[in-house]
Amino acid sequence: MPNSPATNTALGWLRTGQAPAQRVGEVVRALALLSGEVPVTQAALRGMSPDVELALLVEADARGLLALVATLGELTVHKETAKHTKKLLFRARQRGVVVPDRTSARPPVDMATHPDPLPSFATSFDKIGTQVLFLGGWSTIDGPWCAVGVVSDEEGLLSALYLPDTSRTHEREMMDRLKVQFSVIPVEVPAAFAAGRLRWGLDRRLALGKSVEGDLPEVRRAVSEAQPIHAIEVALDAEDEAHFDDRIAQGAALARDPWCENWLAADPTLLRQLDDGLALPLSTPLPADDAEASRVLAGRRTDAVRSWFDPVRRVRLAERFELSAWLMLNAHRRDQAILAVATARGLRDLQRPIESLGYVTAAMERVAPVERLLAYERRRATQPAGESAT
Repeated sequence: MPNSPATNTALGWLRTGQAPAQRVGEVVRALALLSGEVPVTQAALRGMSPDVELALLVEADARGLLALVATLGELTVHKETAKHTKKLLFRARQRGVVVPDRTSARPPVDMATHPDPLPSFATSFDKIGTQVLFLGGWSTIDGPWCAVGVVSDEEGLLSALYLPDTSRTHEREMMDRLKVQFSVIPVEVPAAFAAGRLRWGLDRRLALGKSVEGDLPEVRRAVSEAQPIHAIEVALDAEDEAHFDDRIAQGAALARDPWCENWLAADPTLLRQLDDGLALPLSTPLPADDAEASRVLAGRRTDAVRSWFDPVRRVRLAERFELSAWLMLNAHRRDQAILAVATARGLRDLQRPIESLGYVTAAMERVAPVERLLAYERRRATQPAGESAT
């Protein structure tokens, strides 16, 4: 939205010329468009995040650059920008301002120029911490090309695929298949982000001394100049900072969000830890009172989760949440992104009890509900020796 905190933050970057390191490229490009030094084309807008593009539109309107406003509305791929452009142009017409006409046809293609590179995408993380990256590009040798990598947040770049002379249609068809195969959600991202994630995955894999399946030389060449990206810091606004503990607790909602609902439920090591911690010997009967017995089981579950969540696991999951928060913002899911950022900070704070994080508590209740554990233990206590309680 044009008055959302994300857009206002981006507007501040445009007006001050100051921006976080990972957003500098977008802001410089937006400022160049405002100055008229760079023509407004789809290539110039490609990879620009929704918040920066919408801030560019708001600032163009504030400066009275209606031609730029009209062109942005025509070329944008983001719905919010297109929607707000219509409002701005309608208001201008009501004030009697002459609004530039939309172009009726595409300008002729200049064969001396390079075609636009293919777009780049990143997916959400699947249940085992794997992410798929699509890096689009163009070269005189390969034409429109796409590098695809499967990156694990623990193992690095698992496989690499390089497709020369491909197309947007083929790229999207591949993405549709992967959405089903990996149960992930794709988001269009700047090429620098996709390249940075692929480069981090490559460096991580090589540091582990493990091989990469597929077209490693080609993908290595495609990301040779990229800066590795393993985490992204997303700041909270003043209101969310003031209610930080509330946002930590509200993170419970993420345990049922398709972006991250299965991250803990699918971890085999954690499941074994829970099995071991919850397996009460028959010689230690539970209290007869169900409420007290439930507290005992909940305590054992908490102990098992604490034991599994060592500092390394906490930091790795925090990085996954931070990257996901940035992608959620690009997918217009600001509320969920705020909860992801708060959960990430809670994970990084090693002094904060792991059970105080709403996401962790809710996820564990899904994996091992106390009510079900109690019913199982009650059945097991009444079974003759050698019989199963299932």
